[in-house]
Amino acid sequence: MRSKRKVAASRPFNVLPNIAGYPAVQYANGGEDPGACQLAVGLRDDMTYVLVTQLRRASPYLDDPCGLSVKIAEFTIKHLKMTQ
Repeated sequence: MRSKRKVAASRPFNVLPNIAGYPAVQYANGGEDPGACQLAVGLRDDMTYVLVTQLRRASPYLDDPCGLSVKIAEFTIKHLKMTQ
């Protein structure tokens, strides 16, 4: 099943549902290769967590790199919260 979080090719960014309770956006710089995903999560007014993913062609997530990136971001943010 494909993620609903994919960026439309004609839009440079896409507002995502909150990730781990924080606002998030997926963005494109243009010319991304298959398996690429960039997303940013606003942790505070002055702090943003940015995740840039570039998957290998053999990756099982190649068709949905942002689905994997969202999972990584959720895990990372929860881990950061536990260490504070």
